[in-house]
Amino acid sequence: MRRILSHIKSEELFLETSPFLVLAIGGLTSSTRNIRLGTSLFIPHLFPYSACSDFISIEHKVLESNKLQFFTSIKQLLETSDVDVLESCIICIGNLGRNCCEKLLLPVLYCLIDQLSDKNILLKSIAFEQIKYIAKFRNKAPYDLILPYLPEISVYLMDRLKISGLFKDFSKVLGLNPKAFIERTISHTLPHLIIHQQTDLIQELANVLNMKIGVLCVNQMSHILKAIFMLNQDTYNPITYVRKIAQLEIEDISMKGLILSCALELVTNLVMELGDSHEGVQKKAKNALLTMNASLLDDNAGAKKKAAVNGDAALSEFLLNHFLGILSFVNQSLTDQTGRVSVGEKVKIVNGLVELMKLVGNRITSLIPQIMTTLQTALAIDSIRNVALNGWEVFVGILGPRQIGPILNQVVGILMKGWSGCSELESVHIIKIIEAILVRHSEVLKVYFNDLCEFPRQKEFNVINAVVDPHRKNEVLDKMKRLLKAVSHDNSVVVESALFELKLLLRKEQAYLLTEILSESGNDVIGEAVSVLLETLKKYNGTRVDLQLACCESLGVLGAPDPARLHVTINSSMDISLESFEAKDTTDVFVCKFIEKQLAPAFRSATNPQSQAHLAFAIQELLQFCGFTVEFQNLGSRSDAALPTGSSARMVTMWQNFPRAVLDVIRPLLSTKYSIEAKSVRQLASPIYQHTSGFKDWLQFWVVDLMNKATGKYANRIFSVCTKVVESENIGIGLYLLPRLVLNVLTGGSTTHGKELLAEFTAVLNDVVGPTGGDNMEKQQLSSQTIFQLIDHLTVWIRSRRRDIGKSRAQQRKSTGKHVLDDEEDRDAVRQRVASFLAGIPTVLMAEASYRCKSYARALLHYEQHVRSERKIKSEAEMQPAYGFLQTIYSHLEEPDGIDGISTLFLNPTLEQQILEHESAGRWTSAQTCYEICLQNNPDELKLHTGLINCLKNLGHLSTMLTHISGIASIHPSWSAHLNSYSIEGAWRLGSWDVLDHVLTKPHLPSFETDVGKILSLAKQLRYQDFKSTLRKTREMLIAPLAAASMESYSRAYDCVVKLNMLHETEAACQHLWSEEQLESNGPNEIVLADTIMKSLDARLKITMPSLKVREPILNLRRILISDLGAANSQASAKLECGRIWLQTAKALRAAGHYQPAYSAIVHATELQTPNALLQKAKWLTETSQPHKAILELRTLIDRHYSNSGSPIQDSMKLLKAKTLLMYARRMDETNTGTSEVMFNAVTVADPKWEKGFFYLGRYHNKLLDREPTNQAKANTANVNGIFRVCRNYLLALQYGTRYIYQTLPRLLTLWMGLGDLLVKKPDQELGKKHFERITKELRKLIEEMPAYIFLPAVPQLISRILHSNKSVLQMLELILATVLASYPQQTLWSLLGVRKSKYKNRSDRCESILTKVQADPVFRQANLNKSNNFIKEGVSLCEELLNLCNYPINSKETILTMNRDFPILKRMSNLNMILPIQKTLTVTLPSDGSVSKSNHLPFPFDAPTIKEFHNEIEVMNSLQKPRKITILGSNGRDYIFLLKPKDDLRKDARLMEFNGLINKLLKKDPEARRRNLRVRTYAVVPLNEECGIIEWVDNTCGFRNIVAKSYKAKGVHVAPQEIKELLERRPGGTDSATIFTQQVLPRFAPVFHEWFLETFPEPTKWFASRLSYSGTVAVMSMVGYVVGLGDRHGENILFDELSGDCVHVDLNCLFEKGTTFEKPERVPFRLTHNMVDAFGVTGTEGVFRKACETSLHVLRANRESLLAVLETFIHDPLCEWNKQRASTGVQRLGGAAAKELQREAENEEAVKHLTKIETKLKGIPKQGLVPLSIEGQVQELIAEATSPQNLSVMYIGWAPFL
Repeated sequence: MRRILSHIKSEELFLETSPFLVLAIGGLTSSTRNIRLGTSLFIPHLFPYSACSDFISIEHKVLESNKLQFFTSIKQLLETSDVDVLESCIICIGNLGRNCCEKLLLPVLYCLIDQLSDKNILLKSIAFEQIKYIAKFRNKAPYDLILPYLPEISVYLMDRLKISGLFKDFSKVLGLNPKAFIERTISHTLPHLIIHQQTDLIQELANVLNMKIGVLCVNQMSHILKAIFMLNQDTYNPITYVRKIAQLEIEDISMKGLILSCALELVTNLVMELGDSHEGVQKKAKNALLTMNASLLDDNAGAKKKAAVNGDAALSEFLLNHFLGILSFVNQSLTDQTGRVSVGEKVKIVNGLVELMKLVGNRITSLIPQIMTTLQTALAIDSIRNVALNGWEVFVGILGPRQIGPILNQVVGILMKGWSGCSELESVHIIKIIEAILVRHSEVLKVYFNDLCEFPRQKEFNVINAVVDPHRKNEVLDKMKRLLKAVSHDNSVVVESALFELKLLLRKEQAYLLTEILSESGNDVIGEAVSVLLETLKKYNGTRVDLQLACCESLGVLGAPDPARLHVTINSSMDISLESFEAKDTTDVFVCKFIEKQLAPAFRSATNPQSQAHLAFAIQELLQFCGFTVEFQNLGSRSDAALPTGSSARMVTMWQNFPRAVLDVIRPLLSTKYSIEAKSVRQLASPIYQHTSGFKDWLQFWVVDLMNKATGKYANRIFSVCTKVVESENIGIGLYLLPRLVLNVLTGGSTTHGKELLAEFTAVLNDVVGPTGGDNMEKQQLSSQTIFQLIDHLTVWIRSRRRDIGKSRAQQRKSTGKHVLDDEEDRDAVRQRVASFLAGIPTVLMAEASYRCKSYARALLHYEQHVRSERKIKSEAEMQPAYGFLQTIYSHLEEPDGIDGISTLFLNPTLEQQILEHESAGRWTSAQTCYEICLQNNPDELKLHTGLINCLKNLGHLSTMLTHISGIASIHPSWSAHLNSYSIEGAWRLGSWDVLDHVLTKPHLPSFETDVGKILSLAKQLRYQDFKSTLRKTREMLIAPLAAASMESYSRAYDCVVKLNMLHETEAACQHLWSEEQLESNGPNEIVLADTIMKSLDARLKITMPSLKVREPILNLRRILISDLGAANSQASAKLECGRIWLQTAKALRAAGHYQPAYSAIVHATELQTPNALLQKAKWLTETSQPHKAILELRTLIDRHYSNSGSPIQDSMKLLKAKTLLMYARRMDETNTGTSEVMFNAVTVADPKWEKGFFYLGRYHNKLLDREPTNQAKANTANVNGIFRVCRNYLLALQYGTRYIYQTLPRLLTLWMGLGDLLVKKPDQELGKKHFERITKELRKLIEEMPAYIFLPAVPQLISRILHSNKSVLQMLELILATVLASYPQQTLWSLLGVRKSKYKNRSDRCESILTKVQADPVFRQANLNKSNNFIKEGVSLCEELLNLCNYPINSKETILTMNRDFPILKRMSNLNMILPIQKTLTVTLPSDGSVSKSNHLPFPFDAPTIKEFHNEIEVMNSLQKPRKITILGSNGRDYIFLLKPKDDLRKDARLMEFNGLINKLLKKDPEARRRNLRVRTYAVVPLNEECGIIEWVDNTCGFRNIVAKSYKAKGVHVAPQEIKELLERRPGGTDSATIFTQQVLPRFAPVFHEWFLETFPEPTKWFASRLSYSGTVAVMSMVGYVVGLGDRHGENILFDELSGDCVHVDLNCLFEKGTTFEKPERVPFRLTHNMVDAFGVTGTEGVFRKACETSLHVLRANRESLLAVLETFIHDPLCEWNKQRASTGVQRLGGAAAKELQREAENEEAVKHLTKIETKLKGIPKQGLVPLSIEGQVQELIAEATSPQNLSVMYIGWAPFL
């Protein structure tokens, strides 16, 4: 029967129409026991399963029908006297109870309880046992089984109370005594007895409970009244009866009084009855609510008012007033963990909430966050999901689209969470709800559609996708922006959904994103992605590990982008103010900000109802503290709104300043009555850190402790209500309060509190410095980082305080005219107290703790301060140990230049110091030798053995390493755990799987490398689940260090990001090992094809930091994945790929200077027969100073593989052949061996489409050309042929790429135009004419076929030659300029406008001709939407007006002009098409891959801001020329500041900026310069004519003089230039000025500039980065300044960026050594005073600065031709001052001939002379000498000149050499 029933449809099981009931009854009454027992087993199959939330399915209908039929029949059987039948019936009921759904359990229990009263002990005991069996089967105790049904059962028992022993026996079943049972059920039984007025039983219960009957009834009044009101009949008798009993305790109590005594509980009970499944009960409950509401009216209320109360509107308002209280009960019931609330009861409760929402209607909009939290909680309970979905449907149906819009993403995210795991019915319901929202309100909600999560591409979602898709932005970066916004959402469900979708997007679009990262322009969205993921990871610290893991996975998919490539912002706001909590106004401001920034967002995002209640209580109390009353609920945003009673305008302003989202949260809380049970908080002794187990505990205990210690009149009132929210899961609130509380307690607390704070700080730091254990690693890392951030906060606060006091003093001086003493700041006791506290933290302890936490920049910051102070009292010999630790820090900072600098400080380097230097430089063999020497003296020192092991590992001697470890472990067994970790890494890197598996079974220290070994071993063994589990644990181990590091900077977190990248590559590469079933069990979207990851490996490597420390581990892991785990498609491809990886490893090692292990890697690649291996070997030989061996190696390679020219060669090998030939040719050329030209030509033959080949061939011919006579009068055939060869090859190079465009294009144009000049002067030069025509033809072809942007870098050069005397050249110049202008009008027009307004008519006319030609071009007109004339006219008009502004006469006292008054035409020029002339929009960007893309590439930002309008105010600067400072509003809404300079030829500044721009391009291309991030800070300079121009204002900068003068002033050092000048000139006793300068002047001005970096960049990573930027930019500009003869570098002309530390040079008109012609000639090549040197760090000019100078000078000298080509514009576009000089000499002498010459192009002798000097410098030739210096020698000479006291002492005093 059971088998039959299991195959029957549910609708066929109706007992009314089927024979099964007859069979069942017959079987139970059979005389055969086996038949009776068999029947009891098949009966449960008559009842189909129906969930408690199911009221509509066929199963539910069958169940309800059969329940009625069966239990009617079974009760009849139970009345028989046949013991055997009774036994079978009881067993049958027990079987049914074990196997039925919850809907049947209550009648089952009724039947069994009835049998407990049977006189037959056997039957009684069987019933008892059956209850126990049912409980055991359901894994519950009998009490827990019956608990959900206790209300019904207790009443059932009460009606049978007189049945002898039943009550007692049932209590025994529950394990309770009768009194305890009555106590737990009184709320259910007493109402029943009251309604039936059973006074005797009521009295009996009161006696058992030892209570008066009146007290008993009053205590249960809510339940009694609920039962009475639910009667829905005349309640007079029960009410009268209740009042009568109640009056035994409370005299004259009215009905209203009874209700008010339990109003909330009563209304909650009645609302829950609205959720009953029976419609009649629902109706009764609603009537009861109406009755209750009416009963609350006064007896004298009119009939009309009473009638109104019975309406729906009145009921809605009545219920709204109790909504939050009801919701609190719902939340408690849904989150019940005791089992008291059954699933059925939860269904009823949620249904009650649904009906409540219907009754309240749209008034629920004020309670949206609370309702959403409750519905989200319900939705997470599987057993009631259907009912919860009903609730969501009603909820969103009530809300209007304007209420849904802001929460749409959250609603959809909550509904879609776990959608795939829902039942079919639930899935359909979810889709129905979402469709109803999106389709019905699509017009209003469409603005929110782009923010929605991606819906599945399944047919069920077709309607939704059809509505949403048209409003989505489908570009990859737009999708990323949308998802990042969602990841930053307050609600964790939205975050979870967005992280999952983001991970899929990153995987799918990996190739595109890698290209974006590698692009020259970079991309802010990818930087934002890293920022958001790191912020989210920190946000959920200690709460949602799953979300943290999702962040880690996304970071792994993204790769490990070099921090230098991305702009990653870490949100660590240090904007804290001192909160004394004494003044009400400032305290109110703090409270409002606290609510806005922390409490309201936490309230919105809360998923736990209890946490939300705690937040609600805190907000409620804080609002009351501020004085916000219920009247503020209806206060609008209008400033003229009527003020609530008792409020002030300040309060109204504070209220209206809350964002709308915050107001939506706090408005309802103005009228709530939340309360929290006060509990005593456990107090911990100071320091608290030592008494807590984890970071979260420590943080929360410490914050609560500080809240109790907070000083101020209002502190206790504020913080006493916040204890629970600090103790919640959201640690962000505690982190927000912590710095503010520390500052408050520090400045206002007692001395004891200050000492306790110091003890807390030092306890954390000492724990980090002391022995570390694995268990508390997370606590140490996060706690120490929190302390570090607190120190940063306090440091910033001190700086802000000092600045504010300075401003206050300045204001006081201004208002009173009295001088304020400088020492007033020093009397600031509050600031001094904080400074003293920080001084109490030992710098050495901070440095050591930072070092242990791997915060190396912070360690350097603090230890350098220690070194500076120690230097003052110790000798250099005593400082040697300190320098050693500095060297160690630098080695971890990956800053070899710093190590070089530190090495110069060692007097006698120890072996340990030598080892560190060798390791840093990659000299592992030398390091190994040092270790071996040390071990001879100390063979039992583990540190030395591990150092030697590290050497062997880095040398690639892994087998030797394993053997060495084995030997040590046998001698020192206690070291085994430590050594085994190295063995594991060595084994997996070597691919020794047996060794790896063996070592993994031994004890070992946990590390990332050992975890990788476990993962690889599990993959090799095909243990999928263990593989996934270990992978997850390894990611989890990275969460704490990543979260701690990311609190500081992305750079510090980078090491963890690299590891996440390695884990992702491992996971992806192992995909092919698993079966489809295993992969799909993890979700179909989690599958990553190995091919996808393999194809992107090269790009993923390129985006990483170009550091050996980063790239070598990645490459080692990839090699193992490919060679041993089969990640490649075939064995052959695996072999090839492994060889490539070995070569990539060799390249990384060579780049780091690690030549010994690099050779080993090349040997491995050679053994694998990798095609490129021998070429790499030749490079290695060259770099190790073995050029002749390299030539032999290359010759052998060529002869072996490429000598047979007749055999065909594969396309894939063409490039390799060309590379080999090119290297061979270059080596031959460098060593002057053989015929280089033949080999260079062979390169272009081998690969005729390779840009590099043509570039080097052209460069070779250019080198030969330089040897020919340069004077055109001596031009010969060889010279002309050489010009042609250079131009021809450079043209071909341009045709095939843009990598060398800055070298090829300027030189090409210079030579071609020079040849044109030659033909004008020598028209009979036939060979020259022939070559000129061929070059011109090829150039024209290039213009026609190539994209116009390739000519953008040469626009200034082209413009300077627009008066060329050769007509063909002139026509070509016009064509190029017209083409570029037509393609990029907004940028090019700015360059041409200045020429159009030239004072030389020919130049102006020529420019006008170009503009006219472009205006007539139909292509241009079409491209610019037929606005060409207007566009160019607009630019011309703008230029005219800007010139008017420049030339406007200004009185000496005038400081402000206005646009409206003085320049109305310019003011009216708004919404222009002209872009803003800023560097970002005027700088061309070429394709990152060096290709020539015709259509895809955008050389300028596509969203370049245009001019929207001019601000009215114009500031006149206080200098000789009276420059004007204007502000322009851009189309992007941002303000941009510019400086308009009159009477100043800015062409010199503009040319130098172009020169610097080219240098930046060249520096980026040089590996050494790129590694050091060397650059020149540039800004836009646009000449408007020869005497006026516009300069982009450089924001956030401060002058050098101003910085150091402020520091000296703060220290009481008076700067008196005139006094110093007199001292130097007087020379007392005949002492030379240098001695006076050194012995008397400099001691007065101790170096202070380093302090500016400490104050400006308190965050250590930024401090270190800023100092590197400072050193680099000073070095580059020093070399550039020396080359171009830049002078007048006084303190006002050198600025420093307060955001980056960059050095910015301004006022660049003192060029070409003009400073040497001053009345007091300048003697130094650049500014390098003792303060400048001081800011480089303790190593001074050694190390970073010197290496940056050498690298910069190397780039300048290596690109001499390109740089000179840019500077040649001065020859043909001479400066006004040079022309004036000519006019005052030659023009007067030559008359009209010279005047005519100025009207055409002519060489300027002055310019030629200066360029010759520059060329001499670029060749390394010193001032007095013929032999070129090496780069190192030239740098040394320049530094010596710049720092020479002899030179500095005779500098112009205004230059301030003493600063």
